[in-house]
Amino acid sequence: MKEWQKLFLRTGGVAAGVTVALAVVAVTLYWWSERPKAWSEKAVTAQTNGLEFQEAGEELHFKMTYAFTNETEKDYMLPRVDSASLMGKSGQTGVLSKIEGASWPIDFTIPAKQRVEVSFIVPYRFADFNTSAAELDGAPSGDGQLSQNLLDFVSRRLQNVNGLVFFDFSNRYRIVLPNPDASKSKKGN
Repeated sequence: MKEWQKLFLRTGGVAAGVTVALAVVAVTLYWWSERPKAWSEKAVTAQTNGLEFQEAGEELHFKMTYAFTNETEKDYMLPRVDSASLMGKSGQTGVLSKIEGASWPIDFTIPAKQRVEVSFIVPYRFADFNTSAAELDGAPSGDGQLSQNLLDFVSRRLQNVNGLVFFDFSNRYRIVLPNPDASKSKKGN
């Protein structure tokens, strides 16, 4: 074999080896960047800060307030409803289920390493529980403000939930929200 043929074969072999190595590196980098990210429960934490409820026609709206702490090094923006979900944990089975109609402040920024108050509004339709606002507005409970029926309804709704979990799908954050203290709940305006 002539010298130029040997050089040509060696150069082709080296080029093929480098090409294969670059392809392996590219595939590895692509896989690394596209792999599923684990859910983080430590990026943002929450503590219960209060519970209010308010009648709105044939619905009862719970306003659950939490102190969110952004434990990360960058600002965290609460996601829109289409990229997050508030779920309740069943008090009986522990299964999570989406709370339909729940709302929260969207595009609300929690600065890095800061603590901010965030409220979730959770509606309960009286008709879903075979009752009405008129039935629950019966005799006062003794404090002169709320009926015993309404207080019982609120207590039963809270007993059915063993905590809440807020899922931010885009950041893959799972924020555990402790149960609000029903004994400290109050009727809002």
